[in-house]
Amino acid sequence: MKITAYKLINKNKLELIKENNISYDSNRLLNSPKNVAQFIKDYITPDYLQEEYFYIIGLNNRGNVKGISELSHGSCDASDGNILGLFQRALLLGCRNIIITHNHPSGYCNPSASDIELTNKVKAGAELLGLKLLDHIITGSEGYYSFTEGGQLNG
Repeated sequence: MKITAYKLINKNKLELIKENNISYDSNRLLNSPKNVAQFIKDYITPDYLQEEYFYIIGLNNRGNVKGISELSHGSCDASDGNILGLFQRALLLGCRNIIITHNHPSGYCNPSASDIELTNKVKAGAELLGLKLLDHIITGSEGYYSFTEGGQLNG
C-alpha cells in the first residue's frame, strides 16, 4: 500500500500537492499508541533529527492512513504547531480522524506545557469540525509519549 505525503503549496489557495509516496504494509495496523509510535519512527521522524518536526497523519473512518503532511519544523526545542494549517490539511485530505505527532530532539518525550495546551486546542477544534483527534504522539530517542495513554484524550 502507498501512503501519500502532502505539503501545502499555497496558503492562500489551500491546495495540497503530493510530495512523495511511502510504501507501507497495510497489514501493519495503527491500532495502538505503541504501533503508531513505531510507524512514526519508521516512516516520519527518526530519532536522530536535531530539529522539532510536527506532522499530521490523516485517517479515514476505518483507520486507514489517507495521508501525512508536515505542518512545521523549528529549532532544537520548538516548532510552530500551526493549528489552522493542521485543520486545512485534515479537511483537504478528507480525514475523519487525525493523529498529530512531533519529535523532541532532546530525546525526552514528556510533554511540555505548550504541548498540552496545543493538544487541548486541537481536540476542541476537531470536535467543532466533526473530526476526532485520536492521539498526539511525542517521539524521541528515549521512546514515545502518547496523550491517549496518558489519559488526556480519553472521553
